[in-house]
Amino acid sequence: MTIKPSSQVLKIEPSPTLVLVSKAKQLAAEGKDVISLSVGEPDWPTLAVAKQAGVNAINEDFTRYTPARGIAPLRQAIVDQANKDFNTNYDTNNVTVATGGKFVIYSLLYSLLEPGDEVLIPEPFWVSYPTIVSICGGVVKPLETKEANGFKLTASELEKSITDKTRLLLLNSPSNPTGNLYTQTELNELAAVIEKHPNLLVLSDDIYNRLSFDFEVAPHLLKSGCNIADQVFLVNGISKSYAMTGWRIGWAIGNNEIMAAMGSFQSQTTSSACSISQKAALAAIQCDPAELTEIKTQLKERRDFAVSKFNSIDMLSCAQPDGAFYIWLDVSKTFGKSYKGSVIHGSSEFAKYLLDDYHVVVVPGKPFNGEGYVRVSYAVNTERMTQALERLQTFLNTLT
Repeated sequence: MTIKPSSQVLKIEPSPTLVLVSKAKQLAAEGKDVISLSVGEPDWPTLAVAKQAGVNAINEDFTRYTPARGIAPLRQAIVDQANKDFNTNYDTNNVTVATGGKFVIYSLLYSLLEPGDEVLIPEPFWVSYPTIVSICGGVVKPLETKEANGFKLTASELEKSITDKTRLLLLNSPSNPTGNLYTQTELNELAAVIEKHPNLLVLSDDIYNRLSFDFEVAPHLLKSGCNIADQVFLVNGISKSYAMTGWRIGWAIGNNEIMAAMGSFQSQTTSSACSISQKAALAAIQCDPAELTEIKTQLKERRDFAVSKFNSIDMLSCAQPDGAFYIWLDVSKTFGKSYKGSVIHGSSEFAKYLLDDYHVVVVPGKPFNGEGYVRVSYAVNTERMTQALERLQTFLNTLT
C-alpha cells in the first residue's frame, strides 16, 4: 500500500524563513561558521522577570490545562495594556490567548472567513499571510505599493481595491519585511476609508508595535478618531518585543463573539496555550517599560550601523526602517551579473550563493512578493554584522 500526504497539505509550502534556518543549522553542524541575518528572532535574552515567572510556575506545579482562551490574569493584563495604548474599553471577553502569533492569525481568520472571501494584503508582506488565508478558505488579493511611499498602502489605493467580495484588510505596522511603519496621518486616512465600508474588517498585526524607535507604541488605526473599533481585530504576542519566540504566546483582541468562536476552535485543536508560558507572558507584559527602552536603544544603534554600511556598498541600497529589526535591502543591481559562470536572475539565487559559499543567511524577497530585495535582520551584535558585511562585500567583488 502506498501512503501519500493529502492533496490539501501538499498545497502548503514550508515557511521560506524556517527552511533557511534549517539549512543554516545543517551547515553549522558541519562545522561552518554561519551568520544568520534571516530569522525574525531577537538575539537578546528573554527578560529575567519573565524567565523567573516561568521557573516559579514549574516549581509551583502550575503545569495543568488552562482555559482554552487563556488564564484570566493574563487576559486582564492584555486588555489593560491595550486600553492604555489605544484609549479603548476592552474587557476580558474581548481577548483570546493562543499558541503563538502565527496560530492566532490562523485561528482568527478561520473564525472570520467564508470560502471565497477576499483578503487584501499590501505588498511586500510576511511570507505566511497568503498561505494562512488560503488554508482558511480565503482568496488573497495582493495590493501593490510604491517604494516612494515606503511600501505603504495609501487611502486611495485601498478605496480602489475594495469589491463586493472583500472581507478583510491585513495590515502590519511596523512591517515585516520592510521595517517601515505607518504615520498616524496615513492611518487616519486609511481609517476614513474603512469607516465608509462597515463590512470591511481589519486584522491589525501589531507584533512589532513596541519596537518602534520614535514611539513607545507605534501609531495605530484605533487612534484615528474614526468609529471603526468594531471592525478592527488586534493581533499581538510576546515573541518579538520581549524576545520570547520559543515560549509561543500570542493573542487577539476584538469582537467578543469572534473571540468566543476562536476559543471553541482552539479547544478542539491546541486545547490551550502552555500554562508555564502564560505565567511568563504575564510577567513580561507587566515588566518595567525601562527594560524595553534599553533594548530599543541598542537596536537603534545596530540599525544605524547596518544601514550606513549597506548603503556604502556598491550594488546595494536600503532605506532606514522605522521599527522592527529588518532592513529591506535592494539587491536588484546584482541581477544579470555572473557568479562562477551562473547568472543571478533573482533574489533566490542571490541568497543561495551567499549562503552556500559565504555562509551568510538572508531571506529572498520573492516569497514576500518583493522581488529585487532581500530581507536582512539586524538583531545581531555589531561584531557578527561586521563579519557578515565583509563576506557580502567579498561575494559582490566576484560578480562579473
